[in-house]
Amino acid sequence: IALAPLDKLAHFHRGHALRALRRHDDAVHAYARVLDIDPDDAAAHCTRAFLCLSTGDFETGWAEYEWRWRDSQLDASRRDFA
Repeated sequence: IALAPLDKLAHFHRGHALRALRRHDDAVHAYARVLDIDPDDAAAHCTRAFLCLSTGDFETGWAEYEWRWRDSQLDASRRDFA
């Protein structure tokens, strides 16, 4: 990150590492940094949603969870109900 501060993948993986260390606030900031770099990164939105939901920030978590429909891996499970 020091060498390439705009490398969104580095920030994304930093967020994963921080989450694994249970440094949730720092992880949220790492994912926010990804979104500063690329506001349309669906994976970062979804991952931040899971983190927020697991730590009780339901308002942010559910709003971010809507980004799952923009993630190509999750979109395949979308159902079209009448």
